[in-house]
Amino acid sequence: MQLLFLLVSLYHQLYKLRMNFLTLFATILFEYIDLVNQNLKMLLLTSPGERVMDPHFGVGMRQFIFEVDHPQTYSNMSARIHKQVQKYLPYIDIEAITYDSHGTGNQAIAANTVMIKIIFNIKPLNRREELLLPVSA
Repeated sequence: MQLLFLLVSLYHQLYKLRMNFLTLFATILFEYIDLVNQNLKMLLLTSPGERVMDPHFGVGMRQFIFEVDHPQTYSNMSARIHKQVQKYLPYIDIEAITYDSHGTGNQAIAANTVMIKIIFNIKPLNRREELLLPVSA
């Protein structure tokens, strides 16, 4: 009888350990995903020259707000995003970047705001994520 109690107790402890490990793994995974999203936002919103010791860091999305709302502007923004992500966030693979603004026909967006939607893959996790970022003056 004591042996049965010991085995049940051991099984219960191993089960709790397994569940704690799975909870810990899930927590670390989601914290990593949040960290990647935060790093991407920081890269997009930081203006070049703003970061001490690395004057080339940052896309500077707010500077594009004051340019003409034209496909060429969006093309320049995309090129800058791809270049910066490739250099500073090599663990991200950008799949698509789309822009939505008052000038593209969406009257629900304020005239000085651009909604940027970036679909990207986190390479180490092979996980597809989407970032929707409103950028305004």
